[in-house]
Amino acid sequence: MCILDGLQVFSDTLQIIGGGFMKNEMYKISRFLFLKLAVSDFLFVCAGILLAYIGADMGGEFLFSKQCLVFVSVFFSVFCLSAFFLDMYKIILKSVKEIFIGIAIACIFAGVISVASSYVWQWADFSGKSFMLSVVTTLVLLLWRSIFQYMIIKKRKRERMLIIENSAVDIAFAKKVKYSNTDWYDSWYVSSDTKNGEAEHLVKRELKEYDSVFITASIPHGVKERLIDNAIREKKHVYVVPGPYEIGIAGYSLVQFDDTPAFRIKPFALSNTQRFVKRMMDIVLSLAGIVVLSPLIAACALAVKLEGKGRVIYSQERVTRDKKVFNIYKFRTMVENAEAFSGPVLAEDNDSRFTKTGKFLRIWRFDELPQLYNILKGDMSIVGPRPERPVFVNQYSREIKGYDRRFIVKAGLTGYAQVYGKYDTDVKDKILYDIMYIKEYSLLLDIKIIFLTIKAVLMQGTNTDKKAANIQKKEVEYGAL
Repeated sequence: MCILDGLQVFSDTLQIIGGGFMKNEMYKISRFLFLKLAVSDFLFVCAGILLAYIGADMGGEFLFSKQCLVFVSVFFSVFCLSAFFLDMYKIILKSVKEIFIGIAIACIFAGVISVASSYVWQWADFSGKSFMLSVVTTLVLLLWRSIFQYMIIKKRKRERMLIIENSAVDIAFAKKVKYSNTDWYDSWYVSSDTKNGEAEHLVKRELKEYDSVFITASIPHGVKERLIDNAIREKKHVYVVPGPYEIGIAGYSLVQFDDTPAFRIKPFALSNTQRFVKRMMDIVLSLAGIVVLSPLIAACALAVKLEGKGRVIYSQERVTRDKKVFNIYKFRTMVENAEAFSGPVLAEDNDSRFTKTGKFLRIWRFDELPQLYNILKGDMSIVGPRPERPVFVNQYSREIKGYDRRFIVKAGLTGYAQVYGKYDTDVKDKILYDIMYIKEYSLLLDIKIIFLTIKAVLMQGTNTDKKAANIQKKEVEYGAL
């Protein structure tokens, strides 16, 4: 029994640390690609050190010294781990810009820790050299990864994809899918009547010309099943937009009852141990954030105060776990009493109510910094679904299937929807991200989302108008279909 108990504890520990993170398709990485990129990264780290050594004349003994060996070990280990959490070993569907920013963040983490390690080892005379090594190695890695990604995009054959939309709805979603990844997919969309079998006939007739098919959420369930069956027979890849049910049964384990197979679906909730670990991380990170970021918090408060009259920090009712209402704290980014005449309305990307300082704070998400106090207090978590106002919670609970599942965990400062979605992402899509996060929760997943949040903030800037203009530009370039 002691051995079995020990194995159970070990299994629970792996679940808390890794959980669905290791199984989630979103994080699935080809082992060969990961190994190839990691080895290449190591070689370019060595190349960067060699260039710095030649350029700075660090002495003949340096390359074989203990200091150099420690620097290579620390820099590469931290870089590789950071790059993994930033999805830099998953290169498909990524732009050169995204790779550049992600690698830059990983190099900064690696450089800072490498320089700091020279002080830990009491190598004061090496700190200057380690800084030079970090800078040169960073430039080499940025150059190599950017060129590699550019070549992958240019040389890789684009996958031909057929997007099937219901003729009863607008084609805006089909357009968004078509033009979202033109570097990777050669997509064409068709609007089909799903009531008279037209969609099935179309797939049988057209699918041979394509590598994959994307079935939108507007296609009825019965028609969707037949379309998927046809695509599988033709050996094509199939893309579908999941709903709460599909997410709920993901990550099943197979159980046999006599000779009958059954899916065992884990409870849609965090265990008490997971909640405890998550709360400990929240306390540590929120305390550290308040201390380390206190100069930035003070600067934001001063900027808001200097722009005009009104509160520097305002509070607003929001909803967290178990639909508990609490007061959230944010730096004021709008004019005072912005909803005095309109009542509660959602903020838009280019809302005229934003102040100049407020717009800057929102772009860089600095307006959310006071929520570190909410996290320390226990109202929120570092990672989780973003908290919504009670009036919108009541509305969405009625309109969106599965919406209330997001209240199984505490509201968060950042989350899946914030790192994989955009500011103007549809609420229904944000809910799917929230449900996926709860389903796949693990400590590693929280750490990954924190890393990805840094990248998302630096990538910030695309608004609805730019996106619409970009779609129109690509329609002209690629044609209307």
